[in-house]
Amino acid sequence: MSSIERIAHHDARMIKVVGAARTGKTETLLERCAALVSAGADPSRIFVETATPFAADAFRVRLRAKIGKDAADMTVCTATQMAAFLLGNPAAIRDTGRIPRLVTDAERKFLLEDLKTTGLKVRAMRGMLDRFRDKWCALESESTWLVDSEEAGVHAFLLERLEAYGAMLPEEAARLTVDFLRSDRDRGRELRFDYVLCDDFQNMTCAEQTMCCLLASKQMMVTGNQNQTTRIDNLPPHPRGFEDFDALRHDVDVFTLDTAFANPAAQRFAEAALGEGGLDASIRSARTDDAPAGRAGTPVNPGERMLKGGQSGSSQNGGVRVVSWNNPDEELNGMTKYLRFLANQDPENFSKNTLVVVPNALWARSVGRLLRTRGFSVTTAGTGVSFGGDPRERDRCKALTAYLKLNLLANPADPMAWRCWTGIGNYLANSDAWGSFFAFMNEHGLGLVEALNLASSQDGEVSLRSSALTDAYREGVAFIEANSGRKGFALMRAIGAEGLREFADVFDALAGDESAGELFAIVRTMALFPHFIGPSDKLRIMYAPYLCGLEAENVFVLGAIDGFYPPRDAFEVVSTEGERRSRTERNRRSFFSATSKATGSLTLSTFSKAPLELAEQAKMQVSRVRSEGGERIALVRPSMFLDEASTAYPGFTGGQQLMMEHHLA
Repeated sequence: MSSIERIAHHDARMIKVVGAARTGKTETLLERCAALVSAGADPSRIFVETATPFAADAFRVRLRAKIGKDAADMTVCTATQMAAFLLGNPAAIRDTGRIPRLVTDAERKFLLEDLKTTGLKVRAMRGMLDRFRDKWCALESESTWLVDSEEAGVHAFLLERLEAYGAMLPEEAARLTVDFLRSDRDRGRELRFDYVLCDDFQNMTCAEQTMCCLLASKQMMVTGNQNQTTRIDNLPPHPRGFEDFDALRHDVDVFTLDTAFANPAAQRFAEAALGEGGLDASIRSARTDDAPAGRAGTPVNPGERMLKGGQSGSSQNGGVRVVSWNNPDEELNGMTKYLRFLANQDPENFSKNTLVVVPNALWARSVGRLLRTRGFSVTTAGTGVSFGGDPRERDRCKALTAYLKLNLLANPADPMAWRCWTGIGNYLANSDAWGSFFAFMNEHGLGLVEALNLASSQDGEVSLRSSALTDAYREGVAFIEANSGRKGFALMRAIGAEGLREFADVFDALAGDESAGELFAIVRTMALFPHFIGPSDKLRIMYAPYLCGLEAENVFVLGAIDGFYPPRDAFEVVSTEGERRSRTERNRRSFFSATSKATGSLTLSTFSKAPLELAEQAKMQVSRVRSEGGERIALVRPSMFLDEASTAYPGFTGGQQLMMEHHLA
């Protein structure tokens, strides 16, 4: 029996599995699921938590291959998805007084505009919201930190608006779930699972970790490594929750995995990029699968940690290549041409076995456009899907307008949708008008939609400002009446989604007979929990943090320069040393996550200069500026992480050399 199989058949109440990257932590959870079902456990009583929806989808695919149809009955999702589901229970709604209708990033912009009416400056307002998020996620009681009168006023204003809009911020969900589970023990027991298995436990917030613990009735198994902590979706991870998991609980059996199943060269590179950057705690270097087996899977005493160590790697590593280009145009054109060449060698499998990692939205759009012109079917869902834009200008929020039209068709009684719809095209998103309209709502004791309906039917104006709201409401009602029967492609055309890149994946997945409700469920899930939909043979373009729980035979990391890896604010002189270091180490872990996912080849791409305007727009870290041919050119440096991992790859390959090697020049 293998090490992983021994852990999978372990029946202790609490199990902690620690391992470096690619040592089989996720495989251990898969094997545990298989062992439980084989032993007669009810699949519907098993909950598997993953760091991202992408990881959840990948886990389901592997689980289905391992145990068959029983996999469909098992719950596999992120902690936030689970929290939203539990809060939809009628008892939870009564207990919390809240509706778990999570706010998307685009809808959040309207809340920010509303908060401006409190008189707060934007910087102070954002700082307060970050503080609220961090305190909620840390499960700190509001009575201990909400003491400043101005802060308390903003907090009350925010919650008042959220309740009126029938909405909830994603960062609230786990905290409210914990409060509910603790306040109603009997109801909490009904909602619990027999087995709760958590992957990448260190990436969860404290509230999410606590929620998962409360949900487990028979066994809790957590896997992870605090030194691989990755911040996902702007929620603050709680690595100490994993590090101290066994120290804070009784009778926890701890296992370590120390054999890596990956490309040894890519593994050494990833560990060099992570381990040589001055982290407070070092990562243990796992042996690759061609090394002698060691103590993998052997229980250790509670409190035992990953041991300090690591290999610098060989200077002649096959499977890792760093390509240097002159400028971004050469990089993007050259790398997409190279990808086309490789795909032609294996047309059936290359795309589904490949991940292209990009640093920002600009690179995602540019790479996606070039790959499509070269004949690839591409998805950028791995960079997040924002049906947004600037709501204050109609021409700059076409995706948001289409999203809201679909929302209104699917649910004409959604207060948040009407709040957003009535704010489009106004420089303040009509937040000032809503401020006065709330008095009308309270006077009549009505909800938001009922108040809009009453106000729009009255002959006189409720107030001078409210006319913008009632006019928009009438426009929305007319649109609903004209298009309520449309389905599928006709529905997408009616809302104006045709040709918008944000809806490209949705178009590819359409059967053609979807109702507004069915289609909105797809679109809304994409906005809140990005994941891959449609054909599975698309080439996947992703941000580094979203690679948690994934793997690919080929990984390409583009734009590996300072300013992207790490981001420019890691170099800003206006920041404190602590802030710069925190930002650098956070990004280092994301970079490590991306490079450690290659089971076959790892290719990184960098460039040395860019037009100054582009460099500023993309927030590259500029080392100096010079003039070339009358144009101002910014000189940039390869990522500092490449320099720190320089002993783990054979050096730079020139972009033109790469092109000539494969007769692509």
